[in-house]
Amino acid sequence: MRSSEAQLLLNINKIDKFIRTSEIPPEKKIIELTGKINDNTYDVSTEGSRINNDAGFAVCIFKNNEPYEDFLYKLNPPNYVFQAELAAIGFAAGRALEHNKLVYIHTDSQSSIEVIKSAEPKS
Repeated sequence: MRSSEAQLLLNINKIDKFIRTSEIPPEKKIIELTGKINDNTYDVSTEGSRINNDAGFAVCIFKNNEPYEDFLYKLNPPNYVFQAELAAIGFAAGRALEHNKLVYIHTDSQSSIEVIKSAEPKS
């Protein structure tokens, strides 16, 4: 990711614990869609997009079904929709960690979900 602001938000050195996904057993990597918990949770909608050579993403955070915060970022070229979608999800996850909040991330990017589920480092 080339955006310096996004790199600050997605910096793995800021998290409490870092575990390589290749070291996590497959049965622990499953993303489950469960019912909502009414205890200080947020819904986050993510969207990645590209028009001509410009890619970017939006993250909209909702609290109690009301708009709470919106973020829009333009990525440096060359980036594509897939990278923008992953950046949006990464931003949402980073924001949740930064504020220690439980969030439900909503995305329409099946390819991003599959990559996150498989999460093995590529050489």
